Amino acid sequence: MNKEKESLEEILDKLPMSIKTKYDFGLLRISPFYQNGKLWAIEYYFSSTSNRPPIVFWDSSLYDACKKMLEYLEKEKLS
Repeated sequence: MNKEKESLEEILDKLPMSIKTKYDFGLLRISPFYQNGKLWAIEYYFSSTSNRPPIVFWDSSLYDACKKMLEYLEKEKLS
């Protein structure tokens, strides 16, 4: 991994604050999938009581899937 990139732990440490500030403790499920190589899926559930379907962020890198989710949550928070 590039030294300039944050570690996965640093990214995951940011998630609870992003979630708390906007989404009432959304729930995450992180799963590996194997189909023509390894893919990671992060499912973000907005809350346990929400009728809104989860959003799934896919990538071959768990790091990049986390970054996609953080970018999405930041855009949502601003709107």
